[in-house]
Amino acid sequence: MNCYYHPEKNAVASCQHCGRHLCQECADKYSPCLCEDCYKVLRQKEIDDLKAAKGQLVKTLVISCILAFICVMITAYDGNENFPWIISLIAFFAPWGWNYGNVLGLTWFFNLNPTGCLFMMLIYLFRAIVSAIIGVFCFIAAIVKFQKIRDAERTAEIEIGDRQ
Repeated sequence: MNCYYHPEKNAVASCQHCGRHLCQECADKYSPCLCEDCYKVLRQKEIDDLKAAKGQLVKTLVISCILAFICVMITAYDGNENFPWIISLIAFFAPWGWNYGNVLGLTWFFNLNPTGCLFMMLIYLFRAIVSAIIGVFCFIAAIVKFQKIRDAERTAEIEIGDRQ
């Protein structure tokens, strides 16, 4: 059997994605062993996934800023100087931690079937406060993740540009 890309060379391995036969030179390019076409396809999928993750982070940031602004506007006229900022911080960080309530095993508490509207509002207020506390750490993690995504995108785009 001969290499898919170099028909004059004997194949020593095969692509782990599509099974094409590869010579030693082609087999040593990527780890795991991938042919050029499969590498480009998988790398492009990785770039697309990174862009989608970055879009999700930006969307959450916009929602957080809008919620914080609305809370400041609603509570700004109550005469208390600190209260609007406390509420706006809760509103800013809550979207970052909202989904992590499920990760931490709080699902059973948040999915109670309340019989009254007041009880339901208290449950969601409690979840918002817990989400805001968790959200501080999630926001810091999102900043780190955003930076890693940017670095990975640059690296991937440079790699794909160099190989074309």
